[in-house]
Amino acid sequence: MEAEKARARVLEALRECGPCSFEDLIERVGGVDLWLLRRVIADMVRRGEVVKVPSQERRKLLYSLPPGDVS
Repeated sequence: MEAEKARARVLEALRECGPCSFEDLIERVGGVDLWLLRRVIADMVRRGEVVKVPSQERRKLLYSLPPGDVS
């Protein structure tokens, strides 16, 4: 149940701010266990709900919604 809440909050954060680093997501999601957040994001990447995009400027991996996702 808590994983589903974290998943919904991650999707909401990505819709609002666009590509976010893990640190950005921690700030925006807030109040979620970090290990749970990592597991939720990893599962979302495996399912194709979220994509990892390297950022040369920030020298980090950013998480974003897949191209063409309008949900």
